[in-house]
Amino acid sequence: MIAPNLTVRSIRLRGFRGMLAPFEVPLSGKSASGIVHGRNGSGKSSITDAWEFLHVGKIGHLAKEGAGPESYAHRKALADDSYVEIEFVDAAMGVVRWYTDGRTNSKEAKAAKKKLELLRRHAPHPCQIRFADLARFVELTKTERHDALAGLMGFTTQVETQKALRRVHKSLKEQAEAGQATVSAIAREISVLLGEAECDDVRILELLNGVFSTHGVLLAPSREALGPCVETLTARLARDSAAVALSSTEAFHRALTRLVVAPGIREGVENYVAHLLDLRAHQATVVDALLMTLYDAGAATLRESDYREDDPCPLCGQVFEGDLRSHIETELDSLRSLKQLRDQADIQRRKVISTLSAATALHGALTTGLADSAAGGVEWSADSLVACCGDIEDAFDMVRELLQRAPEQLDDIQIASLARLVDELATMQGLFLSHHGVLVGDATQRIQALRADTSRAALVADHAKVSRVVERWSALIDARNADIALSETTRRFGVLVEDFVASSIANVQARFKLISDEVEQYFNILEAHTAGIKNPALRLLHDQDRAVVLEVDFRGEVISPAYKYLSESQLNSFGLAVFLASARRFNPNFRFLVLDDVVNSFDGQKRPQVIKLLKQEFAEHQILLLTHDRVWWAQLTNAFRSWTRLHIVRYEPLTGPVVAQGRSEIEEIERLLAVDDPRGAGGLLGPFLERELQDLCEGFQVLVAYNRRNEYTLAPLLERFRVRVNSKLGATHPVTIAGVALESDLTFRNFMAHWKDPDNEVTVEELSTVLERWKALGALLTCAELKCHGVPEYDGESAFVCSCGNLVLSK
Repeated sequence: MIAPNLTVRSIRLRGFRGMLAPFEVPLSGKSASGIVHGRNGSGKSSITDAWEFLHVGKIGHLAKEGAGPESYAHRKALADDSYVEIEFVDAAMGVVRWYTDGRTNSKEAKAAKKKLELLRRHAPHPCQIRFADLARFVELTKTERHDALAGLMGFTTQVETQKALRRVHKSLKEQAEAGQATVSAIAREISVLLGEAECDDVRILELLNGVFSTHGVLLAPSREALGPCVETLTARLARDSAAVALSSTEAFHRALTRLVVAPGIREGVENYVAHLLDLRAHQATVVDALLMTLYDAGAATLRESDYREDDPCPLCGQVFEGDLRSHIETELDSLRSLKQLRDQADIQRRKVISTLSAATALHGALTTGLADSAAGGVEWSADSLVACCGDIEDAFDMVRELLQRAPEQLDDIQIASLARLVDELATMQGLFLSHHGVLVGDATQRIQALRADTSRAALVADHAKVSRVVERWSALIDARNADIALSETTRRFGVLVEDFVASSIANVQARFKLISDEVEQYFNILEAHTAGIKNPALRLLHDQDRAVVLEVDFRGEVISPAYKYLSESQLNSFGLAVFLASARRFNPNFRFLVLDDVVNSFDGQKRPQVIKLLKQEFAEHQILLLTHDRVWWAQLTNAFRSWTRLHIVRYEPLTGPVVAQGRSEIEEIERLLAVDDPRGAGGLLGPFLERELQDLCEGFQVLVAYNRRNEYTLAPLLERFRVRVNSKLGATHPVTIAGVALESDLTFRNFMAHWKDPDNEVTVEELSTVLERWKALGALLTCAELKCHGVPEYDGESAFVCSCGNLVLSK
């Protein structure tokens, strides 16, 4: 089957994340790539989110923060106006629209789903990377870095499966251990009942037959034959009404002794009321409590998110003028003492809730005991105790209801209700103890009277013991069988898990090996100006589960782990190299990349190196590059002049980004000249030429006079450049001639840097001449190959050669 043309023509959003109004990123230019520039908080990340939503059906970084698909739609968007769509160049693929509500039933949705599934089959690997992905890469542990690499290299599902298998295996082992503990507990219980330190199945049967023999019951040859023996003993007990009464009375007595008002509830509620009154005394208004909760939530949100300066407030969506994180922490500090009182009260509230959850159901336990005793022919006068138990449980229910609210949410009436319940519980507890004591005493007297006949008492006791042992022995056999089955399942599952982990390690190692050459090549380009560091490598630790270390050659010595010597910027180079190599290797049929602010934590000299890397190795890829960095934007627009450019001017909360045409510096200078603004054009042209000449002089190894401030301005740079090319290429070489022509027109720079008499203002024509001569020089110094499109550098002998070797300047 021939793969479809998956070149992307445009990405469109509506009602998605921060974009309510329709927003389009066109990629239909000559190179089919694009650059989007805008400050933080202007909506750029929504573009990356949109692509990820289309590509994999979810947005990973939001899921980590507890936000699901319900967070994808703009808050003001209508149901049919919240979607992302992608248009392909291939007419068969056409436009694919995917709604945030996940609809799948309509004919349009089914067609879109089919096309997206086709895209995902041809693009199984992640296509997008954010600054946050690289930033997190720096501080991770071996295991965390392994999982981060899973995202960069596209084996996240494999890692998640491995973790899920480990969790299931751990759960099985815990269940097996619990099963073994259950077997031991039941065996100990049987031993205690039979009065032995410990006993096996043979000894249990022997001791039970001893009881049967005492009462003239035929012996049981096996555990399975115990039923008739127990029935015979039960029948003998039933024929003796006094014995039945004794058995019922003893059972009721045991139920009474277990009937206890949970200790500490009244004291716990009393302490909670004291905390509430203290909080109330220090809380000036209800607003304090609301603010405290709001700031707490805000601080938690910022801690859990990748918040950066100039990002919009996560609560209102507006950009805060200042450090939002610092502001929230300051406001929290002002309420710190109140917060501590609230927290102390909440701790006490939770203690009472815990105590209540363990409280015995008094009323139900008592009425059940009375009913069982009546069935044995024994009646009790317990109306007062039954009523008291009901009142106590009603009070507990009222306390539970008030405890559902946070301390700061209770009003004065509710606090007073809790205080009243404390007094009522004290009275109820006293009544309970009084009625309970009378009933326990009555039961004790009846038992003593019924036990006067020792043979009857022995029959009752032995029947209870035999019945319990037989029941627990059956439970012991079941527990043993379950333990054997679960232990075998755990063992076999453990083998399966270890086999999967071993296969996973081998698969990941193979992936590392596949991209190792590219990672090394890309890293060396990015770090070309870092002396002594080269040849990065990824090494999987076979003796640990999901652990990987980064290695690097540092001045001839292999350093592992690499972060002992690498800076944050260098580690980010490592991460970016891994992502790019993986995307190229594992998405061979889909050459599309989204790079979202990836140079944020790179050193300044890395910007040209990233451009060089993209030109040399990814000229055949479609790239959507997002940035807030103005300097890099200028470098990108100059380096990739055929790319589509969008400039997000500002963000409007009710609509979304406001977009203007993205211009390169040269285009902006030409626009200013066209509207007769020579001062504005000159103000841009001077710094532009200085920056470009500095890069040019570096590549040509131009010698300039020492400047302790390391500041080299336009005139001396151009002069020394002209001297250099004249000495190496000769006075008649076109580059030398173009340099001389440009040098003759540089007087404008002085007029642009200082105030001058308006009568002597630089004209549009003069600046146009400078710009055209610079463009002429640039044309001679730029390789025509799209993959290179670079400036030649000195080869160390006599010529200047570009990176691809196509452009050679020599005499």
